[in-house]
Amino acid sequence: MKQQRIVEAAKSILLREGLSGWTVERVAREAGCAKGLVHYHFHSKWELLALVASNLRRERIERRAAAFRRQGAAALDALWEVLLAEVETGECAAWLGLVTLSDPLVRDALPPTGDDLRSLAAEVASALGVSGPPLETMRVVMASLDGIQVPLLLGDSPTVVREMYDRFWLAVLT
Repeated sequence: MKQQRIVEAAKSILLREGLSGWTVERVAREAGCAKGLVHYHFHSKWELLALVASNLRRERIERRAAAFRRQGAAALDALWEVLLAEVETGECAAWLGLVTLSDPLVRDALPPTGDDLRSLAAEVASALGVSGPPLETMRVVMASLDGIQVPLLLGDSPTVVREMYDRFWLAVLT
């Protein structure tokens, strides 16, 4: 289970401090192991970051899909709470930091899979009483939700950003 502790330490540092505070040495220290053990399990820092990115992607999709297990406006309210929590925990900032990386391993781990998007589209359709949105629309929705979080990261009032969020959903649903 040392490998899982390393991944958890890598994620924890990324959420707390972003990429600027993230090093293999810091990950090893937080995981309570030697730096060489990190390299033994993960051949490069990019491989470890790609696994963290993949886990974050999956967790974000799962939380967003879970919000849509409610009906109508309650689903949109639940999703809003998910977006706020991702900003507060540092997950949103960490995610956006990962998006800026040019390493192919990390970049390949970031986009939602077709299965992710199909699952989310089914939850959206059920919650909002609409036909299942095409996968391309779900990609745009996911990117838009990330974009809606940016003003929150920059310190804008949640009330103002919530209005933007509500207008976004009105546009999507009409």
